[in-house]
Amino acid sequence: MNYLSDYSKLNSLDNLGCHGLALPVLESYFHLREDFAKYFVYLIKDGILFSAKRKRTFVYSFEEEDLDIIKTLQKQSMIYSAVEIKGLDKRSNFYEIVYNLDKVFDSNSYSNKKKRYNRLIYPFKWIRNKGVEVKIPSYSEVEVLHKAWVDFKLNQPSTYRIMFPTARYFNCFKEAEHDGFNNYYVYGFYLNKELVSVRVLGIDADKYEVYDLANFTNTWNTPSQIANYFDIYVLKDLYNRRFKIFNCGALLNKGLKAFKCHYPYHELKVYSYGRLKEEKKSSHLKSIF
Repeated sequence: MNYLSDYSKLNSLDNLGCHGLALPVLESYFHLREDFAKYFVYLIKDGILFSAKRKRTFVYSFEEEDLDIIKTLQKQSMIYSAVEIKGLDKRSNFYEIVYNLDKVFDSNSYSNKKKRYNRLIYPFKWIRNKGVEVKIPSYSEVEVLHKAWVDFKLNQPSTYRIMFPTARYFNCFKEAEHDGFNNYYVYGFYLNKELVSVRVLGIDADKYEVYDLANFTNTWNTPSQIANYFDIYVLKDLYNRRFKIFNCGALLNKGLKAFKCHYPYHELKVYSYGRLKEEKKSSHLKSIF
């Protein structure tokens, strides 16, 4: 099996609405574009994507006859899939939080007038009254805010340091900039002419779907609800652009649940399979490469 030679082939892969299989996620979180340029990426049977350097396999589609190939790859990598792969060991289930934007902006989705006002009306009044400016920020501005945000988070006792992405969110912005902002949206929020929040999204314009990639905000000397105000601003902008689905990504801790489950949502079940120990390194892959 040869290395992937045509990057555009990845556009035909159907991620089934799964955040973990969306192309902008793989580019931003797993450096897919960079690894492709260095011949570390394989596309097997037009539905199984293997990143040799990152030791990750992303299964978009497969036939029963492909199970042996996937099992072989599991000896070299973790496996991610939007559907269950029966016959694989070390399975874990997790859930992604997904908004239907029609429901988010349907007043009937909220149980009372106060909730409708707090969710859908007041944030826009606050943004307008405070003169918040929204535009794509510069590289240097993002770098400064990101460093301050990382320093702040690492000094919080509640931050789980092993899991905290000290570089990932800035990488998302760099990937979006490298892409020319064609398949990414970036929002910079300025309060009193200072950049206080950055949001980076991956988009699938053909499917009217959006994937949340990075979100970091100066919460240490700004109003406590400012992140929620900017969040609904972004969702309304996407809604106005006719996007239908917004996938927030995996629900990994209680703090994320409080933020991601702020609006009407449903859960998308996805699957991962842990890497298996191999007896002899690399010998198992010779048959498929």
